[in-house]
Amino acid sequence: MILHWLGSMFDPALAGYWGHAGDEAAMNVAVDVINSHAAKVDGIKISLLSAEKEIAMRRRLAPGVKMYTGDDFNYAELIAGDAQGYSHALLGIFDAIAPAASASLSAFAAGDVAKFNAILEPTVPLSRLIFEAPTRFYKTGVVFLAWQ
Repeated sequence: MILHWLGSMFDPALAGYWGHAGDEAAMNVAVDVINSHAAKVDGIKISLLSAEKEIAMRRRLAPGVKMYTGDDFNYAELIAGDAQGYSHALLGIFDAIAPAASASLSAFAAGDVAKFNAILEPTVPLSRLIFEAPTRFYKTGVVFLAWQ
């Protein structure tokens, strides 16, 4: 299964997800649950709009458990990753930027990181605009782009 931790910025009713108001305590619970059942968990998508929190959690996951990024503010760097890992792409913004997302991920899969960055990084400011507070209304921006 793939779990999804959707932050309260997407829906205020989600405050206290994982039984705690604070993200650090909630992350401890989530990591414990996931790692205790790693054979049944493909991965987790976190949508907290924080590269730091996503990377911290990614590094704590059991081997073989994937991190799917839901960070529509920092996705280019999270997908590219670092020496200790990367996040898989599973993003709301990809609907609005599908041709660029497809081309960038194809370049990345072929090992062309420069082309990946050249295509994907310019899309980040648009995503940050669409997903800015009040984030829960991002769907309006995505639909508006589709209408154009």
